[in-house]
Amino acid sequence: MLQDFEQAMLEVQVVGDEWNKSNRADLDAFEARTGLLLPEEYKEFCQVFGDGYFRFGIISTPSEEGNNFTEYASDSMENLEMQDVEDFDPETAKHLVSLRQLFAHALEFGTNGEAMSFFWDSRTYSETDKSYDIYIASFENYRWCKFGRSFFQFIQTLFIENDFRLLPPDLRLEPEEEPRTFNIRVTVEDEDTEDRND
Repeated sequence: MLQDFEQAMLEVQVVGDEWNKSNRADLDAFEARTGLLLPEEYKEFCQVFGDGYFRFGIISTPSEEGNNFTEYASDSMENLEMQDVEDFDPETAKHLVSLRQLFAHALEFGTNGEAMSFFWDSRTYSETDKSYDIYIASFENYRWCKFGRSFFQFIQTLFIENDFRLLPPDLRLEPEEEPRTFNIRVTVEDEDTEDRND
């Protein structure tokens, strides 16, 4: 599967120089430290692409400081709990309540930088495929959908091919014009180094 991600990398234009990739030892250490099982295909993504973002969204890699996936989800859950269902029409209120229920078990691994979240349902891990159910949710209309379980297909379909036909109409974005890009995220340490060099 590493080869699949390496092939996908050839289909995008990489922007940036300093790769922030994870190696297998880093990922194993993160799992041991946090007790969180990372999907196998996600770990392969971290080794090939690393920390960065596509036009469609940011994919977070494991943090040395702790279990960032649950922290991100807690922040999103706090946002959801601030909303009063009485302020919405019955259909939207129903979606808000069901999204809260999902986020009670969420591991949030990405966002589109605006009002869309990408997360796993922590209750659904299986040793068979070493993965979780993948979900996409909007914090604008509280619509959400299950994408599937393959992290590679998630990346390939939405981020590389920009094929949003599998998503409900109210979760779709406009496809990116060619060339499609992957931007390497600059770490705080890298920014400090750049500032000193300037």
